[in-house]
Amino acid sequence: MASYVVMRPGSGEDRSERTAFIRDGFSIIAFLVPLIWCIWYRLWAEAILVVVAGLLIGAAGELAVLPEVAIILLSLLVNLLVGLEGQARRIARLRRKGFRQEAVIWAAGIEEAEARHFGDGSSLRDRGKQHHAADPEDAAMATLVRAGDHGLVGMVGHRGAH
Repeated sequence: MASYVVMRPGSGEDRSERTAFIRDGFSIIAFLVPLIWCIWYRLWAEAILVVVAGLLIGAAGELAVLPEVAIILLSLLVNLLVGLEGQARRIARLRRKGFRQEAVIWAAGIEEAEARHFGDGSSLRDRGKQHHAADPEDAAMATLVRAGDHGLVGMVGHRGAH
């Protein structure tokens, strides 16, 4: 199971149509092709940083300042950082655009997360608030959701509008 952060626009008529479900956690595609991934999700500042880091690492390699192993490790480190923190940057971008975090839902896939959120209202946040956690596993997940409400997403904490 994965956790999905539900981000909803602050106003507008098509709020449910623009609701974003972002899988929290490591993104393998962001790790493999960080620049393309950043551009795809319109993370312009992050894309520029990936390009600048690549240029600096390449320049260090051309000037023979760093050995090849260090160049490879630094490149992998940049990719790893984007893979680990990319989804948190997407959430931060949506917050800057006026979206707010509505819920965190544990689901096997995006379709299940959407069904749980829009269908029967059984997101973990709803269950935690209504105290309908029937078994210990649900209670533990509801606790995780409440812990996530403090603005921590991914590995880097950031404050969001609640």
